[in-house]
Amino acid sequence: MLNRNALIKVPVTIMMLLLFIIAPADILGRRNHGHDNNEYSMDVTALMGPEDVELTVTLSSSDPDNYPLPDELEKIKVKIHRKKHSRGHGHGHLIDERNVELMDNQVVFSLTEVPLYATLKVDVKFRVGRQKVKFKKHVEVTLRPDLIVEDVGYPMTVFVDQPFNIHANLQEILGDNSAVADITLFADALTMTTPDVLVSPGMPTTVVFTGLSFSTPQIVSFTIDISEANPGEYDITNNSFSFDIEVIPPQTAGETEYYMEYQNWDNRYAVSSTEICGVLEEMIYSGDRDEFYLEGGSVESTPGGSLDVSFRIYADGVSAYALDIEGMTSYVTLDGIEYYDYSDEATGIFITYARNPGNEAYFEINKYSGIDIYVHRINGVITESTTADSGLHMNAHTSIQTSVLFDDGFSLIGGSASMTLGPPDISDEGFSFGVPNPDPACGEDIISFYISEEYYYAYNEGIMDSTFLPRRNQPTVKAPIVPERIYLANNFPNPFNPTTAISFGLPEDSRVNLLLYDISGREVLKLAEGQFSAGRHELYLDASELSSGTYFYSLEAGSFKEVKRMLLLK
Repeated sequence: MLNRNALIKVPVTIMMLLLFIIAPADILGRRNHGHDNNEYSMDVTALMGPEDVELTVTLSSSDPDNYPLPDELEKIKVKIHRKKHSRGHGHGHLIDERNVELMDNQVVFSLTEVPLYATLKVDVKFRVGRQKVKFKKHVEVTLRPDLIVEDVGYPMTVFVDQPFNIHANLQEILGDNSAVADITLFADALTMTTPDVLVSPGMPTTVVFTGLSFSTPQIVSFTIDISEANPGEYDITNNSFSFDIEVIPPQTAGETEYYMEYQNWDNRYAVSSTEICGVLEEMIYSGDRDEFYLEGGSVESTPGGSLDVSFRIYADGVSAYALDIEGMTSYVTLDGIEYYDYSDEATGIFITYARNPGNEAYFEINKYSGIDIYVHRINGVITESTTADSGLHMNAHTSIQTSVLFDDGFSLIGGSASMTLGPPDISDEGFSFGVPNPDPACGEDIISFYISEEYYYAYNEGIMDSTFLPRRNQPTVKAPIVPERIYLANNFPNPFNPTTAISFGLPEDSRVNLLLYDISGREVLKLAEGQFSAGRHELYLDASELSSGTYFYSLEAGSFKEVKRMLLLK
């Protein structure tokens, strides 16, 4: 006979067992009577360096007052984690240590013979008072973020007693984070450091060391090194670049004969009109225009490589135009004569240079600037209107000074010259007369003309003064690194006095406008305008003629436009 009490007890026992299994820990209490692991967290990184893997374990607490961090770990285990196989588990045991002290809530291990992209299983156990806390975490071994000095973009020859710059190109080759690093240049007793240089992934950064010079011919060995980086996980042990620079005697300056001419049509306004049988047709010309022409030649040129060109015009003592061309190469050689050519219709500058190596050189420079406006009207209605803009109107009234330098690496052709403008030829006159029309119903046809302008003119010729613009040694031309997208970098140095470098990158050939504005938004200079090839480009601004203050530079290329700020301190 069954016992009814037993029948009742069996379900109760089963229910108690189920309740024990599924009941939350808050009801039944936790194993170890624990501090909740949710109050603590653990981060693990495993970075592969040149020789080993650096494992870093970091502990943190959400409430350090009530849940303090320990001074040591009771145990830490690191194993290579392997997937389950049909015959069991496979784990490679690397470390099993007890009583590991924590430094700043961290412990760092150096692991050898660990393959890249292996998964490590990290077990950590520590006590807080009488309570125990455990963590288990998997981490993948990844490459350590690394900074390098990629190259020095500078020709390996400089001149005695001539200041030069060294451009060090830095790049982060691993990782996705940016870093701040100190960059140091060493040469014998010379040490120059540029601190806190920001290096970003995927985009080279250029550090410029300025004001270097040597007084005697020699070969100088330089080293550029990343001496410190932040965050500290970057590997800086092998990030240096060594190179030699040869200091040679100054270049020879050839005597250059020249002829130059300048014309300025200022406040120009002219109207030519005819009224025939009641139909009034007008042609109106207005605007301002300059035309500058310079030619020169020398019989003291010597063979060289590519050609660097520097050109300046000063109108009434104020800088009106500046151009620096690096590495110009001849486009054709005929009968032993090399021909060079540069033109930019947007700024109205055209340069030709011809050289018979070892014998003579000849150049011509034309500079057109200003605005020409043409309007055609019939009975007051505009039928045609055009505007030709050839760059900033120089508008000289008293004097023109110019300086041009053609540098082939061995000889310097050019120099400085000036001319004084005479008083303006002022026109303010017009005339009108009638011509009988064959149709008696029309009466007379009226022909009119009116002109108002100030015309300035000057010319000069002779031997150019062999004083040249301060030379700015530029990086050698290299195969461009084509970026994935258009970018405009921050100028360097910034603040600056008086020169600074501006770089930008193009993923494909594009037409570019790079303009400089003052703080009021007024355009000050056209830094670059025209078609540029894909790759990285670096331009140099010489602000010797500008006042101290804040300026803005803007890059436009297709639909891209970006504006950045620079500070000139004198």
